[in-house]
Amino acid sequence: MAHSHRFSFSVRVAITYAVAAALWIFFSDRLLSAFTTDPHLLDWLQTYKGWAFVAFTALLLYWLVHREEMEQACLATRAQTAHAQTEEIRRQLAHLIERVSDGFVALDNDWRYTYVNTKAGQLFGRKPEELIGKHIWAEFPEGVGQPFYHAYYKAVAEQTPIELEAYYPPWNLWFENRIYPSKDGLSIFFHDITERKQAEEQIQRQLDMLQALYAGAYKLTESMDYSGIAESVTRLCVEALGVQLAWLGRAEADGSVSLLAQYPAESTYPRRVTVRWDESSQGQGATGRAIRQGVPVFNTEISSDANFSLWRDLALKEGFHSSAAFPLISRGKAFGALSLYSPVPGFFTPERIALFQALAHQAAAALVNTALYDEIRAHAAELEKRVAERTADLDATNRELESFSYSVSHDLRAPLRTMQGFAQALEEDYGARLASTGQEYVQRIVAAAQRMDILIQDLLAYSQLSRADMQLKPVGLAAAVKEALAQLNGEVRKTGAQIAVAPSLPEVMGHLPTLTQVIGNLLSNAIKFVPPDTTPSVRVWAEERGRRVRLWVEDNGIGISPAHQARIFRVFERLHGVETYPGTGIGLAIVHKGAERMGGEAGVESEISKGSRFWVELDKSLRAVNP
Repeated sequence: MAHSHRFSFSVRVAITYAVAAALWIFFSDRLLSAFTTDPHLLDWLQTYKGWAFVAFTALLLYWLVHREEMEQACLATRAQTAHAQTEEIRRQLAHLIERVSDGFVALDNDWRYTYVNTKAGQLFGRKPEELIGKHIWAEFPEGVGQPFYHAYYKAVAEQTPIELEAYYPPWNLWFENRIYPSKDGLSIFFHDITERKQAEEQIQRQLDMLQALYAGAYKLTESMDYSGIAESVTRLCVEALGVQLAWLGRAEADGSVSLLAQYPAESTYPRRVTVRWDESSQGQGATGRAIRQGVPVFNTEISSDANFSLWRDLALKEGFHSSAAFPLISRGKAFGALSLYSPVPGFFTPERIALFQALAHQAAAALVNTALYDEIRAHAAELEKRVAERTADLDATNRELESFSYSVSHDLRAPLRTMQGFAQALEEDYGARLASTGQEYVQRIVAAAQRMDILIQDLLAYSQLSRADMQLKPVGLAAAVKEALAQLNGEVRKTGAQIAVAPSLPEVMGHLPTLTQVIGNLLSNAIKFVPPDTTPSVRVWAEERGRRVRLWVEDNGIGISPAHQARIFRVFERLHGVETYPGTGIGLAIVHKGAERMGGEAGVESEISKGSRFWVELDKSLRAVNP
């Protein structure tokens, strides 16, 4: 390249000299010819023209050469600067590569190391300078055929970067590689990710175990079979959680531990050992201490555990090297234990212990719930038996009541009507012959017979109301009030009672005949229990209370003391004598029973001499709740 540059400069000088010489000769000869024609003078001028030409060309050549030297010096300076900058970049890059936490190597196209940073040397266990110029597969032949080997060749063949995480069996390590190909070879960044991979594997194992635990817990909640739950727990420990043998034991009152379930079922170990949970020598193993202390008990190596001496030989013969026991706790007290065995020393890590204890808690809860379920089922069966017996008794009682009702309505009322008829006949036929005292006796007999008849009718009504089959359906309060007023029309006219009914009364869920009887009794009392010489004034209205409707019957009567407001709804409860206010004392009991049979309530608000406000509260009509 230097020769080419020199040649170019020579050509430029020659061309410049030729052009300058031609121009000098052409213009100088013409100028001299125009200046003089004297041969002698012309000859003398030609000589001086030649010397001038020599001086001119010398100056021209000096200028050209000096200019070229300046350009070369400038180029040399730039080259030195560029070289220095390149070296600085290389130094900084090498410093940077040495400082990164990754290993870095560069390979040429012959697969020889051209650069190895300190971190790579540490990972290789070699000095970096020892590897420079060495063939990678000659130095590390065990890498041939590994995933990294194929990735290097693929990156070179396709000239595309590749990122790879792979296990390197010769070193028992995981590496992450970032491979960058170029026309000069490969640049490879790599670092050890073994700890991360082990952590990921540990997390995955824990996730798998937790999923198994969740699946097992779900199965436990589905089953209500005591032995089935115990078997499911032991099977889960072996098939999903990696132990060799699992068995569930129950702490008995005599200090022994009885076998509930084991898996695999063919193992004879649980049936060949004697385990207790008391302070005896047979209670010093993991199972006994776990039940006694209420905490997990484990060992990392059975052969060196002094507490396992009674069972060591048999356990080692079965291939067990570590064991653990987890208490089954209910209400703060252990009632058994889950005992596990593994062929791996140190198998029961803190993570596994926490997992198995969680499983033991779930198993304990499931077993306790199953036991409670069995008890409840037994109680339910007993209750069903008692209910059946009492239902039979009630049926018998109802039949007796029906028989009694028939007797009351026929056998008792028949002689009563006879007595009443004869008394009336005596009054009509022989009244004139009787003295005033006799007439009064006859009238009393008639009145008493009438009261007895009314009492018997009320008793029958109350009895039938208690036993009637009642189908609730939407009933209009307005219709029930209207029907009750129609039945009381005679009393209303006789007393001149003023009854005001609200123009719009809602529907309720009820039984029309019963509701009519309830309202009729309330209206009858409102008309009856007023002070002497007072015209009854009654107001009927209703109000909604959430999902219920309350019907009010307000009067201007004598009022009721708060002390007596609860008992007036009981049978035969009267606050006044018959001579003052006639009645049987059953009317309000019918109101209370009727409201109760319709799924409602009845009550009163009252003060002495200030009237009363009786109310009946029933559910809204379904049409009103769900229009």
